[in-house]
Amino acid sequence: MVEKYPLAVSNYSRETNDTCSAPRADYMHLFRDPVNGDIPWPGLVGITINSIWYWCSDQVIVQRALAGKTYDHAKAGTILCSYIKILPLFMLVFPGMIARILFPETVGCADPDICMEVCGSPSGCSNVAYPQLVINLMPPGARGMMLAVMLSALMSSLTSIFNSSSTIFAMDIWTHIRCKASELELMIVGRVFVVVLVVISIVWIPVLRHASAQLYVYIQEVSSFLQPPICCIFLLAIFWPRLNEKGAFFGLVTGMLVGIARFIGEYAYGKVSCGEDPTSVPAIIRNFHYLYFSVFLFVLTGIVAALISLCTKPIDERCLYRLTFWSRHSKEPRINIDTWLADKRISSGTGSETSVQSQEQELKMLKSNKENGSVIADDTTDTLIKEEKETGLNKVNFDHTKDPEVLEVVFTKKGQVTWYRRVGNWICGLENMEQTIHKQVERDDMLNVTEKRIWKIVSNISAVISMILMLFLAIYFA
Repeated sequence: MVEKYPLAVSNYSRETNDTCSAPRADYMHLFRDPVNGDIPWPGLVGITINSIWYWCSDQVIVQRALAGKTYDHAKAGTILCSYIKILPLFMLVFPGMIARILFPETVGCADPDICMEVCGSPSGCSNVAYPQLVINLMPPGARGMMLAVMLSALMSSLTSIFNSSSTIFAMDIWTHIRCKASELELMIVGRVFVVVLVVISIVWIPVLRHASAQLYVYIQEVSSFLQPPICCIFLLAIFWPRLNEKGAFFGLVTGMLVGIARFIGEYAYGKVSCGEDPTSVPAIIRNFHYLYFSVFLFVLTGIVAALISLCTKPIDERCLYRLTFWSRHSKEPRINIDTWLADKRISSGTGSETSVQSQEQELKMLKSNKENGSVIADDTTDTLIKEEKETGLNKVNFDHTKDPEVLEVVFTKKGQVTWYRRVGNWICGLENMEQTIHKQVERDDMLNVTEKRIWKIVSNISAVISMILMLFLAIYFA
C-alpha cells in the first residue's frame, strides 16, 4: 500500500499530465505543512476544540453517559470509546487508500465528466471508496452482511441524532412556547420535529453532494464554523465560576454569528479547484484554513464572554455547588438559580432574600430527612390528583416502593379509545398510553459523583494507556 499509493492515478491524469488529482507527497504523514497542507499540523488544536465539543457537550454523546447506572459506568464507557476510536485509522483510512490503488479510475477520477458518471460530483469521488471495496471484492453473502452492517450503523447514528434534536426542541424550546405542555404533548411534538428534520436532511443532500469532494472534510468544516463557541462556553462554565448567564449568552451569539458568516461565505463562493484562478475567492476565505478559524472562533467567544461577565454581576456561589469542577464534591445544598434571580428582581436591591432562605431551609430539611431515612412529603401528590381530575383518569394508586423517596403513581384510562385515536397513537408510538403509566418522583438535591476506589484506579490506568497509544500513533505517523 505504501509503495503503490503514489502511483494510484487515473489514465486521464497520465494522458493529460494533470497533477491535480495525484496523491499528496505527504500521504503517510500526520503532521503536514502549516501553510499548504490540507490538514496543517497547528490545526490539530482546532480538531481538539471540535472533539471536546462532541465528546463533552454534544447531546448524542451526553445522553449515553447520563444513561450509565453509576459514575463509574459512565466513565468506563467513555474510556472504552477512546480505544474504539483508534480503530478508524486501520478500518477506514488504510482501506480508503487501498480502494484508490485498486480502482484509480473511479475513486481517483480526475475528469469532471467521468466523476459525474461515477458518483454525481464533478469535484471527485473519494466518498465511494468504501462501497467500491464492499461491492467489488466481497462475495455475495459477505457483501450483503457488510451492507446490512453499514446501514445499521447509519440508522443507529441517525436515530441518536434525531432523538437528541427532538429532546432539545421539545424540552428547551417548546416548553417556552407552551409552559404548561403535558408529557404527551411534548412526546408528540418531539416526534413531529423528527419528521421535519428528516425532510430538511433530504432537501440538504444536493448541497452536501456539491459542497466538497470528501464528506469528512465537509463535516470538519461545518464543525469548525459552529462548534467552537459551544465548546468555549462549556469549558468556561465548568472551570471559571465567574461566568454568568449574560456573558455566556452574548459569547455564544457572537461566536455563532461569526461562524455562520464564514459558513455562508465558504459555500457561496465555492471551492477553488486545482488549475482555477484562486483570486475568485476572497483571501480571508482562501487562506484562512477552517481549523485555524476554529481556534480563532474559540478565542473570540471566550474574550466576549469574559468581558461581559466581568462587567456584570456574578452568580451567587450557592447556586453553583456541584456545577463547577472546583465544587463537584461539595455537600452544601444548592439554591435554584431561577429562585435566586426572581428573588433579586423582587427585592430590588433591598437585601430581602426570603425565597432563597426558604429554599435553603427546605433543602437542609430534605438532606436531614434523607439521612434519617424518613419519608419526604411534598406537593407531588396534590399535583397528580389535579392531573387526574383534568385528564379523566379514574384511578390513582400510591405504592411506596422499598425506597421511601420514590413515589409510583399508576393511572388507568377511563373509557374506550376510538379507532382513529388508536391509529394516531400507533403512528406516534403511544399505543400503550391507555393501559398503565408509571411515574417515579424522586427529590434528591445531592448528586453523587464519587467513585469506588478500585474502579477509579482501573479507569485511570486505562485512560493513561489509551493516551499513550494515541501518542505513539501520532509520533509514528508524524
